[in-house]
Amino acid sequence: MALRILIGIAFLFALSEAKAQEFWIMPDKFQYKPGDTIKIRFNVGENFVGETWNLRMERIRSVSLHTKLGVMDIKASARTGERDHFLIPAAKAGTYLITMEGENAFVELPPDRFNAYLKEHALDNVLELRRKANAEDQPGREQYRRIASLMVQVGDARDETYKKVTGLPLEIIPGKHPSEIKKGDMVPFKILFNGKPEFGARVFVWNSKNNKVFNQPIYSQQDGTIDVRIFNDGDWMISVVKMVPVSTPKADWQSFWSSLVFHVAE
Repeated sequence: MALRILIGIAFLFALSEAKAQEFWIMPDKFQYKPGDTIKIRFNVGENFVGETWNLRMERIRSVSLHTKLGVMDIKASARTGERDHFLIPAAKAGTYLITMEGENAFVELPPDRFNAYLKEHALDNVLELRRKANAEDQPGREQYRRIASLMVQVGDARDETYKKVTGLPLEIIPGKHPSEIKKGDMVPFKILFNGKPEFGARVFVWNSKNNKVFNQPIYSQQDGTIDVRIFNDGDWMISVVKMVPVSTPKADWQSFWSSLVFHVAE
């Protein structure tokens, strides 16, 4: 039987020091006409409320535009030092999926903060591995990678780009075209890690409307899916974290932070 959604409550809570910041792509709007320019920026922050990320080319592994015509590498057109990081021509009608994968960055946390961070994101496998290795009192040496996806629509011609599996390490795939989602719908989303369904991940579902943020934490089922009740229109973000052990001079753990942003019309 499908896991039921935990009750969504409105809050702008103060996150603990162990909480890492969310990362997402935000457009100037979600619906365009053919011939328009799609303006996007990378945001970093907490509770789906953030500020423009300080983009540097060495921090980006890839930025891609996916349409029904294929995929285009647009990394070279990045605008460093600008509020709008990319200006993308909306040449033809269709569904546009924009993806970004960052390069690894490194962080080291004291034992108590790292353990609290693992508990907050239900990374129980990592806690258990640390316990078995008698490393619970050791600092958390982590390399992390940000992954972000954005869905927008150009014109009225919808297509199946919305459910494309792009090959990113950690992906969030909607089970319904965002432009067809209505308030009150129950919509499945699938979490994939290295192309395979991820079971037991704690997924955060965010909704932002009129400067109010709503949050639903949900655990992914055995087939990697979560069932999301779309209780409101506005901007939505799905985010999830996955961590695995690594052995490098700097880090013992590799994490992947993934987000998907879309809009539900009134």
